[in-house]
Amino acid sequence: MDETGGGNPSPDRARPPTPPDLGDVAERRVERTGRRRQLDRELQPYLADLERSLVAASVRESHVHDALATRTVIGQAIGLLMAHEGLTSEEGFARLVGVSQNANIKLRDIAARYVEAWEEKVNAGKPT
Repeated sequence: MDETGGGNPSPDRARPPTPPDLGDVAERRVERTGRRRQLDRELQPYLADLERSLVAASVRESHVHDALATRTVIGQAIGLLMAHEGLTSEEGFARLVGVSQNANIKLRDIAARYVEAWEEKVNAGKPT
C-alpha cells in the first residue's frame, strides 16, 4: 500500500530480489571449480617444493639434535680422561679418536661406552 491508502506500492520501496537463474548459479559454480582446479595445478609445484623443504628441515633438525647429544657424551668422556688421567682436552680427544680408529667403532660409541663404564664403576662403589 502507498501512503494514501491505495493498493499500488510506493516507487521508493525496493522490490524483493528476483531469485537467480539456477542455470547461472550452476555455471558460476563450474567456473569457480575450474578456476580452483587450475589454481591447484599451478600451485602444485610450489607445494611440492614446500613439502621437500619441510622434510629437509626436519632431517636437519634431527641431525642437529643427534650432533648435540653426541657432542655432550664426547665432552663427558674427555672430561673424565682429563680428571682421572691428567690429560688435556686435546690429548683426551686424541685418545678417544685413536681407540675409535683402532677398534673401527664410531667415536660417539667409544665415548658413550667410556662414560657408561665410569658410571658403573661409581655406582658399584655406592652402598645399596
